[in-house]
Amino acid sequence: MNKPLAPRYRTWSVRIGTAIAAGACSLTALLGLRGDEPQEAAAIASRAGRVSWSDGTTAEGTITTTPGTILQLVTVAAEGEETGQLRTFTLDRVAEIAFVPFASGSVAPERMVRAFGYTAEGPDKAGPRGEPYPVRELGASVRFIDGEELFGVLRSCVFYLKTVPSADERPAGRLPPRPTTRKLTIKSRLEGKPGSTLDDLSYVTHIRLPAVADAGPSRLPLKLPAEVVRDGDTVTALVQTSLESVPVTSEGSGLSVRGTLGENILVAIHRADGSVDVGWPEPMPADADLRAVIEKAVSLQPDYYDERRLLGVVRDGPSRVLALVSLRRTGRDTNDTLLSMRENSDTRPTARASVWMFRIDETGQRVALVRRGTFVRQKIELDDPTPTVRPLPALWPSVRDKDRITVGQATEESR
Repeated sequence: MNKPLAPRYRTWSVRIGTAIAAGACSLTALLGLRGDEPQEAAAIASRAGRVSWSDGTTAEGTITTTPGTILQLVTVAAEGEETGQLRTFTLDRVAEIAFVPFASGSVAPERMVRAFGYTAEGPDKAGPRGEPYPVRELGASVRFIDGEELFGVLRSCVFYLKTVPSADERPAGRLPPRPTTRKLTIKSRLEGKPGSTLDDLSYVTHIRLPAVADAGPSRLPLKLPAEVVRDGDTVTALVQTSLESVPVTSEGSGLSVRGTLGENILVAIHRADGSVDVGWPEPMPADADLRAVIEKAVSLQPDYYDERRLLGVVRDGPSRVLALVSLRRTGRDTNDTLLSMRENSDTRPTARASVWMFRIDETGQRVALVRRGTFVRQKIELDDPTPTVRPLPALWPSVRDKDRITVGQATEESR
């Protein structure tokens, strides 16, 4: 039987975890990870906007997220589907986020509940105890600057609102007060204190952001080399700088990708047989040492996916390296996990075709994983081989040229 951890052990666990986190932050600072951010990313690191709360208050200022933050939204499952889709995006794409009470199933999204446990009448009598407290579950409606809208559950994230006092708020003859920064922790489930009410449980209802000035077309034609896409294939794409997933759709006789704010993209084709072809350049002999460094970093990276294979590396700036990685969760850590995977289809192993972004210093001795993006996620059977992921130079590079994106050596006859 598992016993609860002693209080002193929990305290030291927290201290050790804090020390590890501090060490990771120090490593990031030593690497100068922010110094090599693309100019486009630096220009949109903050957005002027307005925040509204359920109690009627509003505040205007500069809205930011922690650098490198990727927002995650799980959409509501469509009819006939068991689960929704995970959509990822960055703040620069957002025009507005509206939060509303929402809960799947028959449970009320706003409710008063009481804790359940043993009462003072005896250890064998369990029932409600303590004062009721409010619970509110929230859904999020996200409207993007290109007009696309999604609804689902936004995973926990943090925004920062920096406000500057107006001239009317500055006392005469005194120095103006400094700007203040408010941390906005966004959660899909909120709980109040015992004895409080739903009205006391205030929450953010709207985050409004102006449109980016040079957003470009909402959708761009995607030109691929002729005959590269076959019936039954699915094309996916990642923004090269943020590794954010962008939808690719078929329109008429061609393909199009959602507007990428002027950024280039990475393209992959998920074949009908489960294999994946990823646009990637031919390996350069001069990068052999770099590949060895990244291969070591990939193998040492703690990760849920215990099978990791590095398939290629490419430099994307003085200190940025993109790595193409094939991932699989084998679940071969314990016999219990193996048994669970065989008996429960929901815990079947998962395979991914992903791109990892590393920051590396000039000496190549300090490497840090700073971002991840995934082309394809797929469930497989426990005893099945890992799906093949192949680098395909014919799909490299993908470059935006005016109002279209050209992939590889695409021609006018391309799809």
